[in-house]
Amino acid sequence: MRSAFRTWQRPYLLALIGIGVLVIAGSLRALNFTQSLWLDELHTAWVVADGLENISQRAATGHTTAAYFLLPWLTTQLLGLNEFALRLPSLVAGIWLTFFVAWFTYKQTRSINLATLAALLVACEPNFIFYSQEARSYAVVQACAAIQLLLTWKLWLERPIRWRRYLWVGVSALLV
Repeated sequence: MRSAFRTWQRPYLLALIGIGVLVIAGSLRALNFTQSLWLDELHTAWVVADGLENISQRAATGHTTAAYFLLPWLTTQLLGLNEFALRLPSLVAGIWLTFFVAWFTYKQTRSINLATLAALLVACEPNFIFYSQEARSYAVVQACAAIQLLLTWKLWLERPIRWRRYLWVGVSALLV
């Protein structure tokens, strides 16, 4: 009887813990989210302000790749050119990274405690929070690095599948 109770209880416990950690991560990242843009973030606003045709040249002026700026460009097209829209890709990437770390840790260890601890560390770590509040590429790079880690892990431990190899090469190129 007890093992049957645990079988159905585990997914609900995981969901409850996951929602709690994501609420913590989102709340900490939402603080100061609508403050005025500072110099580096103003560069992001300038890069995306006048459309897709100018992104590559303006990104190069700031010594960055144009790939990241497609995300803020998209959010500003949907929500207007404002602080929230510019910072939204970083916020989503930071919250997703918290979820990913919990999921990846649980998949590798099957420990709810370790997965929760790992997620809380990412959710509360000051640099992760700071990067998630910026209209800069750092949180998105962290999220891409997490995808790279997962793909590397899958290619190393499981049978290499062609699409996974191609995706690994694509994410690697994106990170470079």
